[in-house]
Amino acid sequence: SEDWLAEHLIHLVTSLAAEDKLPVLVFNFEETTCENLAEKVVDFLEAKENEYRSTPEFKKKMQDLAKRQKEAESRLKKHEKTMNNKKEEDAAEEDQICDLSDLGDLRERDVLPQFSFVRAHEGEGLDEEELADALRRVEKQYPKDHVLYRCLMRGIGVHHFGLPAAYRQAVEVLFRAKHIKCVLSTETMALGIHMPCRSVVFAGDHLQLNPLQFRQMSGRAGRRGFDMLGHVIFFGVPESKINRLMTSEIQSLKGHWPLTPALVHRLVTLYTHPGCKEKVRTRIQHQMSSLWLAPLITIGIPGDRLKKDNQEVILQRTVNQVQLYFSTVIDTLMQNGLLGSEGESYAFSDMANKLYRWDPDHFAFISLLKEGVLHQITEKYNPVTTHEKFTCAREHLEMRHSTNERCLESLLLVICHVLSRREIHRSVLADRDIDTESVHQVYLPRVDEQVAKAMESFHHRTMACFTAHVINAARLVNKEKQPTALPLSRLSFKNEEPSEPSGFLAEMETNSIKFEARSPFAALSGRGDVFDTQSEMIQSVRDGVHIDAEMIPCMELKDTSLASDGNLLMNADVFDYQHSSSQDDVLKWNGLNYKESWEDLDYFMRFMGRVEDIFTRLEKMMQSKGPGSPTTPAADGGDVTRTPLLMCLRDLLQRCQDSYSHADSKALTRQEKRKATTKLTAKKPKRPPLIKRDPRQNRRR
Repeated sequence: SEDWLAEHLIHLVTSLAAEDKLPVLVFNFEETTCENLAEKVVDFLEAKENEYRSTPEFKKKMQDLAKRQKEAESRLKKHEKTMNNKKEEDAAEEDQICDLSDLGDLRERDVLPQFSFVRAHEGEGLDEEELADALRRVEKQYPKDHVLYRCLMRGIGVHHFGLPAAYRQAVEVLFRAKHIKCVLSTETMALGIHMPCRSVVFAGDHLQLNPLQFRQMSGRAGRRGFDMLGHVIFFGVPESKINRLMTSEIQSLKGHWPLTPALVHRLVTLYTHPGCKEKVRTRIQHQMSSLWLAPLITIGIPGDRLKKDNQEVILQRTVNQVQLYFSTVIDTLMQNGLLGSEGESYAFSDMANKLYRWDPDHFAFISLLKEGVLHQITEKYNPVTTHEKFTCAREHLEMRHSTNERCLESLLLVICHVLSRREIHRSVLADRDIDTESVHQVYLPRVDEQVAKAMESFHHRTMACFTAHVINAARLVNKEKQPTALPLSRLSFKNEEPSEPSGFLAEMETNSIKFEARSPFAALSGRGDVFDTQSEMIQSVRDGVHIDAEMIPCMELKDTSLASDGNLLMNADVFDYQHSSSQDDVLKWNGLNYKESWEDLDYFMRFMGRVEDIFTRLEKMMQSKGPGSPTTPAADGGDVTRTPLLMCLRDLLQRCQDSYSHADSKALTRQEKRKATTKLTAKKPKRPPLIKRDPRQNRRR
């Protein structure tokens, strides 16, 4: 646990320092854990230093140093008078004076060397001027009493993507200059940065700690030309995980699929646009032809390893599937009403192009908007004006307020189902307090039956198109007559044609389920080429057919992995955050870390802001054209920019921004409250919290 690491890490680092195994890189995949561990180490060193400064031994030492400094000053004055008649005795005396001055500097320092990992007194690190120059940029980000600045003064650094670039660069410079001896980092220090060390520590277990990360991180241990051996220490990692990391093979690298549904949609709409210039169309054709020649990915089959000079066959297989995928996405867009039979753009096609950053989730949102589902759940939304607050009856206002709240909750729930595609971990549901906690929604509630039907209709249309895609791709692969391999052992055997069945086997042959795209081993369960979900398609498709979750713009609601065929439980971190406005509560109940939580919130807030901006621009454009001008059609025949949906969306965005700003103000005091309740063994100077934001930015957010 993090508490165990914070309690014992200082003893590990001091042991490494005593054994001359520094510098050390301490890896942990959580940004907040790295900062908390660094804070605990610094607090421990400061507390021990304060205790030592209050001892009679230190006071007597300071008195002796002061007395020797006075003697050195008197000798220095006497030496200046006899400078012209310099003798050997004076030279020895000068050396002694210099030594005494060094001891005097030691008394004036804020950090004693025995309570720091800096070895400046041993000739390592930087002098005072060079250190001040390196820390000048850090002082613009953090004051001198900040915990991250105090870490640098004691030879400790923190490195992750959440820190400012100036601080990360200062940590890298000071580490190479041998000023910093211990760096607590995430995976940012494992790749792309030249910072070798003598020892590497894996502090705590994590899901991202796989064999590939282990090989990359442990490769930092041992500096070429300096160390004969590198030291790798597992700290707080189970023994079974250590054995698995040491013996597992490295994951094979795979290329990135070159096309996405949003990219195909944008290329087609741009190519078929009436105002598209001929140069642009020529460039699009050139890019697609270059993609056919070099698709940036290789679709292999286990039998390919046994063959040599097979590059042309593999390349042709990959190109065929890329071209087939391009046509499948166009067919899917036509089925969902975004493209015409000739590739021309239909209604809401431009909006889909503007929301390409949220690919492929935005296609489900456009489908619900096009079918009028979002208009129907917000049709009763009617905000109360200031005049109505003073003229209408109280019962009428309360009724309208409750109706508006239901519309806001329904719209928020639908958008969360569209965007929040992070499945809840089953271990989170094992907590008994989840059912008794009424405020927090750990997993997303079910949507209305009308919305669920629209989502399932979009999902079935998309899965039907991609089922045809994998069947056609499997037919192309079957023409190659590749050998068949077992799924786990990958042992290949020849696929001999069976003889004609007779008797009972002939009867079974007539009743057998035909399949082409599904793996022969997965087809033993009795399922043919019928795929209900994308996860089923990805897991059971035959070798040689490439399919990935990002390639299919569908929306799953059913969990087919369970025997009860229940609903898919999605994490309700965004939905819960809008009600509690507390990230700590979300982390406690939803089983996420800070990085995952802020990624989901940022993904949601940017989408809401983008959609509201698109509707606002449409509204201004319609107002500038005047009455009677053509408008963007809605499913109910009205104007999408002048419906209650836009008002509800704006109020929902404002509410989300208010909860986000409220969380920022709570974050400013969270560290201060924790500092006030923590019992320290020694006094420390006051410092600002780790999370510090300008309160004036809350309004802008």
